[in-house]
Amino acid sequence: MRAFPGAEGQVEPPAPPASGPTRVDAEAGGRVLLSASVSGLDGSTVRWFMGSLLVVRGTLGSDAADVAAGHTDVLRWRRDGSLSLVAVPLSYSHRYSVEVDTVGVEASDFIRKEFILKVYVQQGEVEHRKWFLEGEEIRNTSHYSLREEQLLIHQLRRGDAGRYSLQLLNPLSEVEAEGFPVPTADWLFGGKVLPGPQPGVLDLTNVGVTQGGTYTCQLRNQQSGAQRSKNITLLIYERPQGDPECSVGTTSSNELQYHCRWPGGTPAPSLTLPSLSNDSVATGGELNLTLAPSEDLDWKTIVCHAEHPLLVSSCQVTARQPVEFLPRVRVEVGLDGRIAVTIECLSDAEPVAVVTWLQGGQAVTSSNQHQISAGTTQLTVRHFNISEFLTDEFTCTSSNPLGRKTRTTRLLGPSISDSSLLPNLEGTAATLTWEVPPLSVVTGFIIQMRGPALDQNISRSSEFHTIQVKPGSARSAGILNLDPKSTYHFRVIPSAGRTAGEPSKQNRIGPGNGLSGSAIAGIAAGIPCSILALLIFSVLLYFGISYCKDKTGQPRYPVSRAVEKVVTSQPDFMMPDYNKLQAPSEMSLAVPTFVPPPPVRYATTV
Repeated sequence: MRAFPGAEGQVEPPAPPASGPTRVDAEAGGRVLLSASVSGLDGSTVRWFMGSLLVVRGTLGSDAADVAAGHTDVLRWRRDGSLSLVAVPLSYSHRYSVEVDTVGVEASDFIRKEFILKVYVQQGEVEHRKWFLEGEEIRNTSHYSLREEQLLIHQLRRGDAGRYSLQLLNPLSEVEAEGFPVPTADWLFGGKVLPGPQPGVLDLTNVGVTQGGTYTCQLRNQQSGAQRSKNITLLIYERPQGDPECSVGTTSSNELQYHCRWPGGTPAPSLTLPSLSNDSVATGGELNLTLAPSEDLDWKTIVCHAEHPLLVSSCQVTARQPVEFLPRVRVEVGLDGRIAVTIECLSDAEPVAVVTWLQGGQAVTSSNQHQISAGTTQLTVRHFNISEFLTDEFTCTSSNPLGRKTRTTRLLGPSISDSSLLPNLEGTAATLTWEVPPLSVVTGFIIQMRGPALDQNISRSSEFHTIQVKPGSARSAGILNLDPKSTYHFRVIPSAGRTAGEPSKQNRIGPGNGLSGSAIAGIAAGIPCSILALLIFSVLLYFGISYCKDKTGQPRYPVSRAVEKVVTSQPDFMMPDYNKLQAPSEMSLAVPTFVPPPPVRYATTV
């Protein structure tokens, strides 16, 4: 019993059928079908054995099947129960048997069936083969292994370098038979007699693919004229070029066309797209399959299997609709003085997307003012006046058979989004940098300065003046010869042709760097506000103190509805004269403090 990788449990190989095996011949590198087609038994389990090894298990009516590890490159399950072998190696010459499990159904010969597969490389049998290295015969050793169809060299070394040749001896037993006179033997290829080192021996050196084909050994009795011949086929394998290549394109009817290619090779490799079609097989090194677009194919990876007698390989491709993108703008000035604005709409898509353009809602075609690139992803517009670019919106639509994406763009005039100034440690040089909005049309920059002149021949200026002019691709400017003890202000003015945009913010450099212009403006605007707040606080404080004093003073009585006049007077008596009671003296005691009696209130009602 043998365990089948991926299958449950173990199975016994089927008993041999009574009718005997069916012989099947196949040429190495070709395809062969072991037919065991069963009808009316869908759902039944089918097992294929290679000798006693279970290699395939599938279900009738289903495309899915389990294939033993190490055999997936050659064995192909068919839903009718048959077994297909592709790019058949010589090692697959074997006895094969198939077993069909049925429940409640009486089947005929298809319950068990056997095949004997014979893989050959030529018609007939070569009785003697000899390998030579630089004319010296190679024999079986631990270093060299001679097999029927190949020479294996183990652990290559320098002594293995040189010219190898293969000698095929006459396959006809009649050549060595006695006769009178002895028959002559010749080898023929393409209708021409091939020379050999001795009669009946064919010696091929520096074998190339053009030497593959059918060779004929011909015996002839010179006296009687009788002759006999026998053919052998010599297969020479050559590896295909590089690796398989996969791609997907668009047909004129907006359908998807999957393409698989692996050029060269002898014989030509076999190409299949099993996930799309089991019937599409190409043996010429190139395979095309056209399908209608569908959501199932969007972002689905398709694998192309490529098989050759020398190796098996594959490639893959994924079709997908265009993804979201952002337009990019590039601005130049042509030799004729016109401003050239190029808008690029590039979206990742497979097949490559085709882009259509609109300006102001109208379709755009190539003309003197508009030019669409060969790949349709770029639109170039040319005008002398910057205003011509700013009046209309530009719309690009990127599409392929699986979908489309659209973006609308309105260009901006020359502008600066940000700027900064970075001085060196000594304060003698600085780098001015700036940024531009992505959709801004800019062909150049004017660098201006206010402060001490950088050139001793120029006097100090309190106004901004131009010190440099930069192209539209520039994003920085170096400024030299600065005085570390002086203060400078710099700004950048963008331009498009002869049209200038708004200057950037002022960037200041000088001792301690002080306060920036925006900080000074903020302080100036804050002074009046601070004074006003201080006045308001003072008034509130005054009224608060007054209120507190009123709360701690004499009680206030309510005034009746009738007008009341309150008269406060002192009692009618004479104040004592203390001077008459005591003589004046410097040592006399201090006069006692006078405390008046409480006032008397008189109310008069009018």
